Amino acid sequence: MPPWPGFVGGAGTASTLIGAGEDAVNLYVERLPEDAANKAALLPTPGFRPWGVATDVGTRAMASIANSRLFVVIGAGLWEFDLNGTPTRRGTVSLDGNPAQFAYNGVVGGQLGIASGGNVYSYDLTTNVLSGPYLNGGYTHLAYASGFGLAFNPVTGKVNLSNLNNLTVWNAGQFFQRSLFADPWRCMFVDQNNLVWLIGTDSFEVWYNTGQGTQPWAPLSGLVGVIGIVAPFAYAVAQAGQVWLARNQAGQGLLVITHGGPPEALSSRAMASAVATYSRAGGLADTEIVHHQTDAHLFTNITFPRNGTWCYDHIEQSWTRRGRWNPQTGSYGIWTPRCHVMAFGKHLVGDRDTGTVAEMDVSFATELDGTGIRRLRRPPALIREKRRGPIDQLELLMDVGLADQTGPGAAPVVLLRVSDDGGRTWSNELRASTGPAGAWRTRVYWTRLGLFNHAVAEFTFSDPVPFRVVDAYVNNIEAA
Repeated sequence: MPPWPGFVGGAGTASTLIGAGEDAVNLYVERLPEDAANKAALLPTPGFRPWGVATDVGTRAMASIANSRLFVVIGAGLWEFDLNGTPTRRGTVSLDGNPAQFAYNGVVGGQLGIASGGNVYSYDLTTNVLSGPYLNGGYTHLAYASGFGLAFNPVTGKVNLSNLNNLTVWNAGQFFQRSLFADPWRCMFVDQNNLVWLIGTDSFEVWYNTGQGTQPWAPLSGLVGVIGIVAPFAYAVAQAGQVWLARNQAGQGLLVITHGGPPEALSSRAMASAVATYSRAGGLADTEIVHHQTDAHLFTNITFPRNGTWCYDHIEQSWTRRGRWNPQTGSYGIWTPRCHVMAFGKHLVGDRDTGTVAEMDVSFATELDGTGIRRLRRPPALIREKRRGPIDQLELLMDVGLADQTGPGAAPVVLLRVSDDGGRTWSNELRASTGPAGAWRTRVYWTRLGLFNHAVAEFTFSDPVPFRVVDAYVNNIEAA
């Protein structure tokens, strides 16, 4: 049987289903070695296993100190988790709907700064005492660079500086403000080169430490541009570069990346079309970005809290979607982790809706509540000059025999729906078993699917086993 053209791919749903209805949810693309029989495979995104639970609710920030201490802001609580996931509440901070932020000033300072609820605090890592607030009202972003704590207040437009190596002393007269453009700054972050990026509604500029005076920061000549940001927390400092969801007076919604030069667009047409829909439905002001690594892949996850999560793989340069399946609405919600950190040799994430810190790994196949992650692949439609013909057999090439001996993954299946109108209406779900544990020769296939002239297939994998799919094969697609 010939392969289904373009079966392995990402999310490509366009503004019209007839044009392109391709989709991939909770899967990602990985190119296979050049000498492999197949070009690429669809692999499962990491799952979660609860690791530690606090009594506060709603994770807002995480920080790993030298891979030996882990701090998490959950609700209004500052929590420390030990290497076994045991939590200790270290104090109380102000609470609002924004993420919190941490800034560590190294072994010389020995302090961990926290920006939360508009205020700035300091935690002494030796005495384990939380003190402050030292700055009040409107401070949303906190960073550390060249010995200084940097606290940004979008209301005043000021970036306040702490004393060198001391996050408990902030001189009211020690600050800098925007000087090159008129639009207000919306966010601040420090890159891998200790440069301070300040992005406004329509432009950005970068500041560096001149080494002169008590306020040594000045704009870096040449590293400016008319690209702003849609939301204060729609950015990430990633291994691949600095990324943010952009806007300016020409438009909005493109993900851009910079490696220290002019930003470049990463968005696909499908992703940009989806963002435009989200903007019309309620705006983009609460967009947030979480970046993480899985094996050799670098993922930037863009969450639109009222709509969904899109994920960009910097290595494969492909877009997919992520989200938790809601059986009540019959649709995907957002990807639930709000923050991520590598600590104690583990990928740890914080759940935005509970006090759970979870370990994230590709060896897990469940959501935080223990249910299987529902994964979906909808390949490009089969259209043969609108000639109607039968699909007598459809078969997946995938890992089989991976069932658990007991539990919810003991008898895993793949669900198939088919459509003859571009994905507007669907058949009933048809099941195919992937075999019991150790049944390595199981064939996953369906027969006598019907007559089609615009065939769309949708495959769903929801059992808690690590499905990996390499290709699909279909016969009679050329029948007249």
